Amino acid sequence: MTQRTTVIDLASFQSGLTVDNYKAIGAEYAIVKISESTNYTNPYIRSLIDLSASGGIKGYAFYTSVGSIMMLKR
Repeated sequence: MTQRTTVIDLASFQSGLTVDNYKAIGAEYAIVKISESTNYTNPYIRSLIDLSASGGIKGYAFYTSVGSIMMLKR
């Protein structure tokens, strides 16, 4: 059987979640949206990354552009 890992995808819409919320769903990793194309930057980047790290969640960040995604490992 394949082992599964729970990952939570965080953007500005999820900025109100807490570490307890992450743990309640069993998240081991968080992927934080940094920006999209050249016209949007997530205003909650720092708080989402810091909150994830403080709860022991391993983190990644991503930038999206039309037709591409770049991942950055923390």
